[in-house]
Amino acid sequence: MSRRDFISYIRGHLSTLKKQKIHTPEAALMYPNWIGVSMSYWIDPAMPFRYLNHSCDPSCGVKGKRRLYALRDLKAGDEITVDYSTIEANPHWQIKCSCGSKKCRGIVRALKYLPLSNFKKYYPFFPTAFRKFYIRYKHLSIKGNPWIKKIKVFS
Repeated sequence: MSRRDFISYIRGHLSTLKKQKIHTPEAALMYPNWIGVSMSYWIDPAMPFRYLNHSCDPSCGVKGKRRLYALRDLKAGDEITVDYSTIEANPHWQIKCSCGSKKCRGIVRALKYLPLSNFKKYYPFFPTAFRKFYIRYKHLSIKGNPWIKKIKVFS
C-alpha cells in the first residue's frame, strides 16, 4: 500500500455521550478507544478499529470524519497506528506514551498541544473539524502558510 492510499472506512457508533461527561483529566480517559471526529462527536469504534494503537510516528491518519489513509508506504504485517493527538480535542485528555518511536514525545496530549511541525507533517490527515480548530487555535493563515489547503475556515 502506498503513501496516501485509502485504507478503510472506520466503522462504529457515532456518539455525543463523551462530551457530556468530560470535565476532568480522569473523566477524559473514560472512553479510551473512542475516536474523535469533531468537537462534539466521537466514534465508538467497531473491530478492528477498537484497538487502534498510538504512535508518535504514525502509519495512518484520519481524513474527513471516518476515512483512514496511509501516511507512508505500508507492507503486509505493518501495524496500523495513528497519533492520538490528531483524534482527540478535549483539553483535559493526555496519556503517557510508550510507543517506542525515535520521535516519541513522552506525553501525548489533545490536538491543541500538537507541535506545528507534526500538524504540517500529517496535514490534511485529520478529521475536518479538527483541522479547522487547529488552524484557528494557532492563528494560522493561508497567506503565511501556503501548504494549508482552503477548507472554508477563513470566512
